[in-house]
Amino acid sequence: MTGAWLLTHLPSAVNMCLSLLQRDKIALTVTAYKYKGTMQHFRTFYPVGHGAFFVEKLYTDKHVPYIAVYDCGDSQNGSLVQKYALQAFSKPFEDEDEKIDLLFISHFDDDHVNGLTHLKPYLTKQTKVFLPFFYNTYIDLYNKSKREGISYVISVLDDVGIRPILIAYNGENPQDEVDLDKPLPERNYSNLDSPYPVLASGTPIKLGSSPIWKYVPYNLFNEAKLFQDFKSKIKSSSHWSDAKLNDPLTWTDDEIVELRNIYKTFSTYSINSNSLIVLSAPSKIEYMWLQSITSDFLQQGYLHHCYHHPDPVLASSLYTGDTVLKRGAGGAYKLTYEEFLYRLKKQTKRVGLMQIPHHGSSNNINKAALCDCMSCSMFCNYGTSDLSYKTFLLNCFSLSSIWKDILAVTELSKTIEISLVS
Repeated sequence: MTGAWLLTHLPSAVNMCLSLLQRDKIALTVTAYKYKGTMQHFRTFYPVGHGAFFVEKLYTDKHVPYIAVYDCGDSQNGSLVQKYALQAFSKPFEDEDEKIDLLFISHFDDDHVNGLTHLKPYLTKQTKVFLPFFYNTYIDLYNKSKREGISYVISVLDDVGIRPILIAYNGENPQDEVDLDKPLPERNYSNLDSPYPVLASGTPIKLGSSPIWKYVPYNLFNEAKLFQDFKSKIKSSSHWSDAKLNDPLTWTDDEIVELRNIYKTFSTYSINSNSLIVLSAPSKIEYMWLQSITSDFLQQGYLHHCYHHPDPVLASSLYTGDTVLKRGAGGAYKLTYEEFLYRLKKQTKRVGLMQIPHHGSSNNINKAALCDCMSCSMFCNYGTSDLSYKTFLLNCFSLSSIWKDILAVTELSKTIEISLVS
């Protein structure tokens, strides 16, 4: 038996033995399973209610974790994000706080970004921040149309010296895998009016120091088409012209109210739906062991089964923001949904854990879509006053046995942490 054979086959052999031992109920913990190359992954959902603040930490052979964050807002002006950030990024027994390596912001609504100020102590110039694409020329129009979040986010990032990277849907195929420890590949996006670097939707992202994990952001909607439709609705009112749209200093209070009313009825392509979806998954493997899950949230389902009978768990997770994921939706949503599934399945065969979009709104998800994503478990972040969302959860999932774990993340729940180990 050669050394090369051992190096190749020993890890899988250990896996098999461990599984047999645990199924025979011999006292052996997953945390005792260690060999060179083992990684641990912690996925934490902080209870900010109607908002979103999710943190992932990846530990490899190094002591310092690799940290990725998805969204940072709540329904209480960012106060809950402030509270939980102190827990999320502290280092016990050390003076220095942990720092964020990657930050994904799904979209610019207040309940997804208003806690960004409280993350400044954990951001550095090396932090990579990803935003859905927006037109720089029309920031004033975004602001007056109740999208003040863009200016707020850019202002906070400027304070730290961070230039964000925009994720754009432009009808092209995704770029090759991008290593953010290296300069971004040169591409001509001058037609997109962006002072910031731009990546194509569906481009896998990795850091050279951690090639074993990948993040894949998707921007599902053609921002150019979306924004042209929005402007067309505005200009259908006789007193709006291109010149006037480009001169926000001339807008009256009544005209700003009109802009906001148009925004509210802008439903063919919802600007709010232009959220980044982010896949978080191992680069080379599909399964990991479930090491632990916050005990208060163990339910009679997949994660509960794996916790007591340790089978491998699908390690991938899908964060969806407020996007629309509905199979059978009409028009642009249908094409967008089908294209997204096609691209997603190039990156992973199945999704292990999925955020139910838009706090559980039935306008953004249906059971058919969840079947397509082949998710084993779900989590939904919503406020305790969101009665329509809770009703949706009850009605949707009581009819099916496919999704056996639904983790509810409200402002009254406890922090949920899921730990996986390779």
